[in-house]
Order: sequence, then structure tokens, then C-alpha cells
Amino acid sequence: MRRKIIRQGHNTFTVSLPIRWCEGHGLKEGQEIDINEKGECLILSKEAYRGTGEITVDITGLDRSTITILIEGLYTYGYNKINVITRDAKVPHYMFETELPVQFVIHHATNLLIGAEIVSSSKNKYEIAVMTEDSRDKFDITLRRIFLLIMGLYETFLEGIKKKDKAAIAALDLEHDNIMKFINYALRLLNKFGHEDADKTTFYFSIIQFLHKAERFPKNFAWYIITNLNIGKKACDLAEEAFQGFKDFYDVFYKYDIKKIGEIHKKRDLYRLKMGREIPKNLTKDEIFLVATVSNVYEVVLDLCELKMAIEH
Repeated sequence: MRRKIIRQGHNTFTVSLPIRWCEGHGLKEGQEIDINEKGECLILSKEAYRGTGEITVDITGLDRSTITILIEGLYTYGYNKINVITRDAKVPHYMFETELPVQFVIHHATNLLIGAEIVSSSKNKYEIAVMTEDSRDKFDITLRRIFLLIMGLYETFLEGIKKKDKAAIAALDLEHDNIMKFINYALRLLNKFGHEDADKTTFYFSIIQFLHKAERFPKNFAWYIITNLNIGKKACDLAEEAFQGFKDFYDVFYKYDIKKIGEIHKKRDLYRLKMGREIPKNLTKDEIFLVATVSNVYEVVLDLCELKMAIEH
């Protein structure tokens, strides 16, 4: 549906509203409507925009990981209040072959959400509310923070395996949780407001999802390496080289140069050749597991490069 813009006075343009839409929403002549910007779009609503309101979910019978992802998803969708009900006292955590108190799982999931708090709880119901005001202006700061935190995570990981420092590796869980706060918040902002350049919203959504993948590789390996610290210099160097590819992308993301993206592709290809020479001859089983895991960072970097080129061109 297209409508013609009409000048009215010196400082105003008007556009007519479809009568069927107005009647369907009970709007009459003289009433006010709320108008909000979302990128290049204007959102017209009968009442002032306050997000997507609230939702109630029953988590009975779900495991720890599913509960966490569900609460994160509802938050990133834009809900301001999440009512969680359950008949379970404990929930399974399959990776560690144990059960956890349900309140522990809900508290942990809430701690991954910026601005969210458990405002009331009882035996069977927990109310999670977002207490802060969301704003599109916070997106760029949040995105840069995600990049910096991921690079800090890589440094912690490398220090841990080089120095065989179990405490440093164990700290990756805390750094991961902190990164997830910003990832969830960035996704929430995009879902609620879109990017300031509306046509690029889906690209930025994909970028954040790939950043999420990039931060998980060392974190997912930590549970294994903390009991298998027999990692030598060659494997450490290969891991560090993969992480350097991510740092190269960070530089080109904020100072775009397509030739530098070409250099990243070249480094990835040379890295693959090096892995082919080193893995069969010089690495132990534990080291091969490490290198095979963190080398995926380079593959994610290439996906990120593709998205960045699409945004710029």
C-alpha cells in the first residue's frame, strides 16, 4: 500500500490512514496515535510503544540448558516481564550428569540478561522483569564491547594453556557469562528497534550470532583441557594464530578496507596448509583436539567478513 505525502502548512507533511485499519482499531477522528521511528520505518500504534509486554511460560520437565536458552530467547525477543512457572524442584544438567535446584537455574539465566531482575519468587512461580530503559543508541557501544570481551577471553585462554594455569581456564566460564549479557542485550535492541539503517538489521543480527559462535570455541574446550593440560608450544602457537584472525577482523570491522579482508582470507588459507603439515607429525591427541576446535574461529571470521562486505557494498 502506497500513500501520497501532502504538505500542510509550512512545517508539516501529512499522510492519510486507511479507514479499514482505523475502524479495526477503534480509532476515530480527533484521537491521538503514537508514532515511533524504527530505522527508516515509522511505527504507528494506538498506544505508546512499551515493548512487547509480558509472557508466561511453564518450564516443567525441561533441562537446565533448555530453560536457560528459553529465558534468554524471550528476553532478546523484547519481553519486559517473563513469568516462569514450574512443578519441578530440580532439573537435569546432562553434561555434568547431575541435577540442579530449579531456582539456581532461573537465577543463573537471569544473570545473563542486562537490566533484568527476579522481582518476586515462590515455590512454583518466578517473575523476571526488565528494570532498565532500552534504547537504540546503546547498540553500537554494546557491539564494540562484545568484540573487546571476546578478545579478552582469547587472551585468558592462551595464558591458561601456556602457563598450565587451571584457575585461569576455570575463569573462562565467568568471562563467557559476561559476554552473553552483552550478546543477549544487542539482540534485544535489534529486535525492539532495528538498526538505525533498517536495511542492515538482519546483517547485524547475523554478525552477533557469529560472534556468539566465536566466543564459544575456547569456552567449550575449557571443560576438557582443565584436566588435560599437556599442550605444547606448537599447538599454542596454532591456537594463537587462529585468534589473531579474529583480531584482524575486529580492526577491519571498525576501519573497513577490502584489501585487508583479502589478507584475512590469505592468512586463513596459509593457516590451513600449516595445520595439514603440523597435525599428522608433531601434535599429540590432546593438542589435535585443541587445534581442531579453535581453528573454527577462522571459519567464523570468514563468515563475518562476508557480512561486513555486504554491509559496506
